[in-house]
Amino acid sequence: MKSHPKFMIVIENLASIAAAYSDGVAGRVLSEIWRRFDAALPVADWDRDQESYGLSLRFIGKRFDDARIEELEDAVQAASLTPLVVGNTKLVVALGLSQNEWPTSVSYVQRGLNIAQYRADMDAAVVAYSSLHSGSAQFAEQPIVAADDQARCLYTERLIRLSDAAGVGVAPGSFLPALERLGLTGALDRWVIMDTVRQLEGNPDIFLGCNVSAGSLIADLCWSYCLRRLQARPDLARRLVVEVTETALPADAAIAIDFLFALKDTGCRVALDDFGSGFSSIAFARVVRPDIIKIDAIFLAETSETIFGGEMLSSLITMSSCMSSLVVVEGVEDAKCVDAARMAGAQWLQGYHFGKPEIPQDRSRSDHSARPALVAGSRRRQVVRRAATAEESLR
Repeated sequence: MKSHPKFMIVIENLASIAAAYSDGVAGRVLSEIWRRFDAALPVADWDRDQESYGLSLRFIGKRFDDARIEELEDAVQAASLTPLVVGNTKLVVALGLSQNEWPTSVSYVQRGLNIAQYRADMDAAVVAYSSLHSGSAQFAEQPIVAADDQARCLYTERLIRLSDAAGVGVAPGSFLPALERLGLTGALDRWVIMDTVRQLEGNPDIFLGCNVSAGSLIADLCWSYCLRRLQARPDLARRLVVEVTETALPADAAIAIDFLFALKDTGCRVALDDFGSGFSSIAFARVVRPDIIKIDAIFLAETSETIFGGEMLSSLITMSSCMSSLVVVEGVEDAKCVDAARMAGAQWLQGYHFGKPEIPQDRSRSDHSARPALVAGSRRRQVVRRAATAEESLR
């Protein structure tokens, strides 16, 4: 008798929600998640059981294939991106999708939780995810250029820009650290990568980079769609750079490393961002062997502030070059910074000296339903020229 695939959808922050608000709020969160998946998944294909941790699902349809997996992944992602309203409380849930056995109960005991901090972080998370849900998110872009020829562009980094319900911009520093503390970066990072993939699909001559928190590098089935999409489009994957930010520790270093190798196997490039200032270690970089290492701006700033600043930057560039074929120095604010970075041996540079991050006006906004517009006119000719040098550098 053929067995039916089974899956678990786990509300990973349920215990924290219960501790920060109440058991009653946690119970209503459970009920709302059950309701959402009842509405999202066809009853004829999916049998479901309500669990204390979320849902257990069993496929009972006629044919189980990638389309059914994507159906489930889409439902999890949609539920993760949409804030919940429980009475006067607004919340974002962290949903995990697994095909492994999961505990049949989740303890509501969350010791040592700073309730005031948790609630403040959750308010910031609600603003961020509401912006995504409303379609108001945009991306500013900033180029990474060659130290010896500023007309040569390695790739362009995308930096997310959100706004609140009143249309006022929300500073990344007000929500990104909160999402990392709450463990809520996964759904955002998947959304960012897939939006970047859509831009690459609609603009075949550009190279783009986007940020992913180290805390998002987990063994969750929701990432499988991103990986399958990139594996199916190696021509697209080679134009994507995934920058791993190191302001948070990965949940499991071994799993994070496996995840990054899976990304690299698709053909896309992996960069370690803000190297030298976050939770990164030389051992981690040696194992991952990133395609690109981006040295934190603080080290360039110290070249003018301390006697040994230049030597430190030079040593860091040399060490990074032993672990990666491409090294970028961040924080290039003016011509003096350019000279200091060059003197230290920098290959590639990024910073306000080459232009502040700007939202491109000749491409579509970040919207799941929108088809990215093609680059037109002189901008397209410029991008074609830059793309040729970028492809050569990224090989």
